[in-house]
Amino acid sequence: MSDERLPGHVHDWLETVMACWPCHITIVSRGGYGSVMAIRGQPDYHHQPAIRPDGSPAPSAPATHCAAFLDGQARGLAPAAALERATRFATATLAHTGGAEGHQTATELDLPARTLPPAADRR
Repeated sequence: MSDERLPGHVHDWLETVMACWPCHITIVSRGGYGSVMAIRGQPDYHHQPAIRPDGSPAPSAPATHCAAFLDGQARGLAPAAALERATRFATATLAHTGGAEGHQTATELDLPARTLPPAADRR
């Protein structure tokens, strides 16, 4: 969910969701500000900064972001690592137009963010 439509502060909303539903992890997309994740039983929120591709607008691809996060969780990544990986995937997707151009392979996604080559070098 995006925080643009929340009635109050993102932390308050996360606390309400965690109190009302039995979810273990809740994530709110904040567009160009990144995302915020709450994990049941942990007192602190995890803030994942947005990763901006050169020359493009702030990332905002919630469906892609969500799918990539779930993929990371299914692969056994810790929530913070899955969220960071999902942010990189969503950003790479937004940096290209149409189709699967710019999609990273699982191997590329598993590399630390600073070692990824620019998209043009991966063709």
